[in-house]
Amino acid sequence: MKELIILSFFITASLGRAAIILWANQEIAIPNSSVGVYLNPATGETHTSESVGFSNTAVNFFFRGQGILSTEDFMPARLGTGRLDPIRRLYPGDLVNGTLTFGPQGNGGSSGHVSTVPAPDQFESGVPGYLGFQLDLNEDGQYVFGWMRVTFSSGAEEAAIHEWAYRTAPGQEIIVGVVPEPSTWVGGFLGACLVMAFQRKRKGG
Repeated sequence: MKELIILSFFITASLGRAAIILWANQEIAIPNSSVGVYLNPATGETHTSESVGFSNTAVNFFFRGQGILSTEDFMPARLGTGRLDPIRRLYPGDLVNGTLTFGPQGNGGSSGHVSTVPAPDQFESGVPGYLGFQLDLNEDGQYVFGWMRVTFSSGAEEAAIHEWAYRTAPGQEIIVGVVPEPSTWVGGFLGACLVMAFQRKRKGG
């Protein structure tokens, strides 16, 4: 049943050299716990099991998004060059490309990126914002660029992962918040084929 729900929001758009994959209207809650929620942006898979951990996933949001852990498959844009430097808040119209700092390749984390009175590059508690990322989509060491709309909270507000999008070709920049026009959608069968292909590859089939 979960796979059918994912497919209903899985949209591809042909934009010349590559497609954009959009996972819209996901509304994945980020619990106020040390476990939080684990996500695989390539397949939409999530879980909230500490014992399962990063199996088949790439990024973990916890304590309502005040904490983030990630594997080398998912590298968020940061304010510094270290793998523990805070992630950078982006805005609609910003570009996610090689000019951003993603830190060294490998597992990483982030804290201190949420504030009630934020600096321009920080996330404001309870207010939706965007982060940029590099994603090893096919687990071949080649990264695609993407963005994710999230709400983090340092108080009582609900926190969630709302939606995300990424290019399918490595190295091609993407515009934050821009989604394909309905006239360019290539949905349904192609989207289902792509999801199943990603799942088979990750399972070694």
